[in-house]
Amino acid sequence: MTVDVDAMPADLPGGDEATAAEYVLGLLSDAEATPFETKLNKDRDLQQDVAAWQAYFCTYFETVQPQTPPPALWREVEIRVGQEPKVPMWRQVLPYLIGAFFGGGLTWLVTMIGLGGH
Repeated sequence: MTVDVDAMPADLPGGDEATAAEYVLGLLSDAEATPFETKLNKDRDLQQDVAAWQAYFCTYFETVQPQTPPPALWREVEIRVGQEPKVPMWRQVLPYLIGAFFGGGLTWLVTMIGLGGH
């Protein structure tokens, strides 16, 4: 079967065609892929959609040379995955500073208006 890659739509369509594109790119979860594959085995048009998307996306991968990232990058990714983002020091201290400011201000206010018990 010959697929005219130039005839592929510029915008991703909805419905089964969009799901076929997501399937080809590996974006479907297992819960989504299983029923899609069941339908794919029975539906000739859907098989053609998948083949067309495979041909379309292959044109992108032909121009990109595979590269292996440096080991240090993989270590950095592994360290960061699953971690909470680091909060800057000023954001950690800010609530305490605000509390101290308002506490000091309240103490000053009470003293100045004479509620200090004198």
